[in-house]
Amino acid sequence: TAFAPVELMTGLIASGFELALRVSGPVLCIILMETIASSLLAKTIPQINVQSMGFSIKVVITLLVLMASITAVMHATGEDMSQTMGAVVGWAEELGTGSGHR
Repeated sequence: TAFAPVELMTGLIASGFELALRVSGPVLCIILMETIASSLLAKTIPQINVQSMGFSIKVVITLLVLMASITAVMHATGEDMSQTMGAVVGWAEELGTGSGHR
């Protein structure tokens, strides 16, 4: 069909966006919880300079969450890559068989 490349590209972009959300979702949730905890700490104990400590704490927490979830990320990207390559190969095979009949 004439719209096969467009459908393939929109499908690839959609799956890439979904993969990005699946990978970044846990980190964003942890950072949100850390921000709420820092805000509560700054409100209850104003003597502590939470602003100066907050950035380094966020970096450490983000790295810990990424290290803990690396296997899930590898599984998600591997699954997505196999589906993507299958779609591209299927489109290429359809393109090859479609051009021979003309």
